[in-house]
Amino acid sequence: MAITIKQIAELSGVSRGTVDRVLNNRGKVNPSTEKKIRELAEELGYMPNKAASALAIHKKNLVFGIIINSIGNIFFDEVLNGIKKAEKEFSVYEIKIITIKLKGYNPMDQLAAIDELISKNINGLILTPINTSDIRQKLLSLEELNIPIIALNSDIQDVPHVGYVGIDYFKSGEIAGGLMRLFHKTYCHVGIITGSFNSLGHNLRIEGFKSTIKNQFSHIKILDIIENNDDDKESFNNTLNLINKFPELNGIYLSAGGVEGACTAITQYANNPVTIICCDDIPIVKKLIKEKIISASICQQPFQQGYLSLKALFEYIVHNTYFDINSYKLENEIKILQNI
Repeated sequence: MAITIKQIAELSGVSRGTVDRVLNNRGKVNPSTEKKIRELAEELGYMPNKAASALAIHKKNLVFGIIINSIGNIFFDEVLNGIKKAEKEFSVYEIKIITIKLKGYNPMDQLAAIDELISKNINGLILTPINTSDIRQKLLSLEELNIPIIALNSDIQDVPHVGYVGIDYFKSGEIAGGLMRLFHKTYCHVGIITGSFNSLGHNLRIEGFKSTIKNQFSHIKILDIIENNDDDKESFNNTLNLINKFPELNGIYLSAGGVEGACTAITQYANNPVTIICCDDIPIVKKLIKEKIISASICQQPFQQGYLSLKALFEYIVHNTYFDINSYKLENEIKILQNI
């Protein structure tokens, strides 16, 4: 015979409401009481009534909105696959998921997407936020609408939100600086190619790189920092301009997308052998590492980012579970020829 919440309440000497809050993560309970209830539930083999839980959630008609800058950026394919896996796991609850895909980092496009999702009465929002004042103001207005926010892949400043799912971007940049030093014992003239100055994550990578070389490797000089909006064509043209402007260029740090375009320009037009450090392990990066065009890449587990972001929003809204930052901060992974 299945054990019930009522029986656990009677045996532990607390109310059914207290047991319900503990076992369904619905609110704060005295830690010692929570420990006692969980231990008793485990000892008795308590199993939650998933059908009843699913029915209760279904009656809420929950709608989750997702905004992701995935058009033209293959990196986000795996992020979307992670989201789909979580969506499949939660399908029994019949939560409606509305995903809006954008290209690049145009704040007006993201503002329009947020407004569209608000009009559809979303209960929570996951997005890769553009770090501009108008986006921050719009996201601040969601607090008044009681719409919780999960930042995916890149964080946002000065906006209350449930949490951030992704890597430590500053650390990623520090690692890139250290790797550039390993490949260049003497002078190194580096160009940094980033996705957008409107991305907090991209900017943090640059700051981490600059911090490392300033404090430890004075022989590495940054020639210029340019944007490519994660677009290969733009990346090719801007990298070519960089090569023509600085013939001494012998190092490139790609802190975001547009890898194929930049590498094509370098292999065709660079005046010197160029060490290329980039991010992620998308197919083109793996190919270029195997061809010894890219020396190393710092990866960030895109599938897990997508999966965990939807899971975090589900747990927060459905079970009122506290967002533990340590559970959603992912590790930077270095990939080179020997482990790609």
